[in-house]
Amino acid sequence: MWYAYDGFLLIKMFMKISLALTTIIFLLNHATGDRVLAPKTRLAIVDTGISENFFTTYANLGFWDPTAVPAIKAKLQAVLPRNAKIIDLLSGTHTLLPDTYTPDSVIGIGLNSNELHRNQVLTGRIVRDLNQHSHLDELDDESFDVVMMTSGMAYLQDPRKLFANVLKKLKPGGLCFIAYTSAAKEEEEVISWKMRSPSERLEFTKTALLETGLFPAMTVEKEAFPLNEMFPSFTDTVYFVYGYTKEGAPTVNSKPEKTAA
Repeated sequence: MWYAYDGFLLIKMFMKISLALTTIIFLLNHATGDRVLAPKTRLAIVDTGISENFFTTYANLGFWDPTAVPAIKAKLQAVLPRNAKIIDLLSGTHTLLPDTYTPDSVIGIGLNSNELHRNQVLTGRIVRDLNQHSHLDELDDESFDVVMMTSGMAYLQDPRKLFANVLKKLKPGGLCFIAYTSAAKEEEEVISWKMRSPSERLEFTKTALLETGLFPAMTVEKEAFPLNEMFPSFTDTVYFVYGYTKEGAPTVNSKPEKTAA
């Protein structure tokens, strides 16, 4: 009897060690340190390092760490306008809206038709490779309350061009919301994004949005989250870059709680 008990303990210990090693390998693979890019690389605008069939083959796997989802939803709960008309960029099987939030409409834009049609939140779908065709002529300018992207910064070849074309769809006072973590299909990340340090990625995203001329300012925030429940000390970071277009911010769905200084 005690042999079986010892065997169970060994299996349990082996599983814990395997999970710990997997977490350590993840952290090592995602550690970017404070590496600084050469000026020529840092200022690069267009990156063609993504494969043509990426979004058609990377189906139903998600682009974000599952444990980051509550943090993303909580942030959206604090900043979303009520009953918004929303564009979800690089959309897939899920749109990360707060569970209690009711939008007016959600237009999902992505390349994988099967994923878009499995997303029950969407009220409209546009199948498009935004790296090749960033114009949304079928949508009226200044007609949406929110443009959001909760995955995908790592795969954009020319974010400046995309933002310039898409964000003009926002109404005055409309919200642009970008969130990302280090989770990505690494072999498909554009090189310029992969080589940037975390601080450089934030600065690049903020600058690309401000260069549209639509925003008086952008808010940049980050929040740590555990990679798994068993090892809460191992954390990653979710990054937020968001702002409202000129002429003021609308009444939000739920104001964020004030924190003590």
